[in-house]
Amino acid sequence: MSRIGFVAIVAAIIAGRLLAESADQLRWLDRADVKADFHATVQKKRDTRFLAVRGIGRMIPGSDYGKSFGLVARYGYRDIEGTSDVGDAEHARLCRKALVYAAEYNEMLTKYLRSHK
Repeated sequence: MSRIGFVAIVAAIIAGRLLAESADQLRWLDRADVKADFHATVQKKRDTRFLAVRGIGRMIPGSDYGKSFGLVARYGYRDIEGTSDVGDAEHARLCRKALVYAAEYNEMLTKYLRSHK
């Protein structure tokens, strides 16, 4: 086997493991309850950061930048770990769930922050 072939095989193995780890990081979304998570994070832990999803760039769904940019700038954000624009079909499915989850969470957070000024 050539050196290039060996490197290609090793790279494919590493990439496969990384994709599997990313999907594993998102499996909690299959059983997530966004309302309960919001309550636990915002009202109990007092963590008022928005949720971000990574892809080609970083996106904060459900925050309507035109109206909420000041809130995002003031309170910050945290990434949903494992999201990206690269992956297999299972990872893509979970990333779509992360996008929907983050949008719902951020909409609730925007309402909460505006009502608690």
